[in-house]
Amino acid sequence: MYNVTGTHFRDIYGKFLWAEPLKEDNRLYNPGEEFILDEIKYRVERVALVENTQHVNVTVVPEDVNIVEPYL
Repeated sequence: MYNVTGTHFRDIYGKFLWAEPLKEDNRLYNPGEEFILDEIKYRVERVALVENTQHVNVTVVPEDVNIVEPYL
């Protein structure tokens, strides 16, 4: 069992995005899962546990765009 006390989020290039203390409602992330935060959809790419901290690399999932042909 891991004694994780916080989570650090970074982009896939390693740039720090934000950190969260681990609360009861937080959990461990798995690669491939997606979550929404502040109306932005993120996909978990990599997860590592180091010194009681969960390090999560995420990418932004682009929104679906509908391209409509103009009427001629």
